[in-house]
Parts: sequence; structure tokens; C-alpha cells
Amino acid sequence: MGEAINLVENFKVENVIFNCGKYNDLEKELIEVLEKKNIKYYSCIKELNIDKYKLQFLNTKEYDNENDNSSVIYFNLIINSY
Repeated sequence: MGEAINLVENFKVENVIFNCGKYNDLEKELIEVLEKKNIKYYSCIKELNIDKYKLQFLNTKEYDNENDNSSVIYFNLIINSY
């Protein structure tokens, strides 16, 4: 999380996804930067579709340990058969 602000400041970022749970101090600082740059952010989402890819976020609840709140993402290619 410590380098996230640096990434947002130096690269084109369209969206940011946070883990489930309350925002910590570093996340709050990042949110301030995101809001200044009009970058959308989300937290605790279950699924994200990007073109032909589906990302399923498997940890959709808050844990007591911040490390246990780390994102676990199942990546799947969507193949359309006609």
C-alpha cells in the first residue's frame, strides 16, 4: 500500500479496488489523492468484468487481521461459443 500513491501520481490509473473492511491511514491518504485526481475507487466487490475477462474476488468479508483481508482473486477468461 505504501507505493500506491506513487503509482497513482506517475501512471494512468482509472480505478482502484480496496479490500473489505475499514480504511487504514494509508488507504485514507490514498483516497484523498484519488478524489483530487477524480479516480474512481471501490471496496469489497465480488466480481469485475473487463472485456473478455472475469475477476472474482473470493474474500468478500472483513477479517480481524489486516493481512487476512488481502485480495484473493480468481481470474477467468470468458469464451463465447456461438
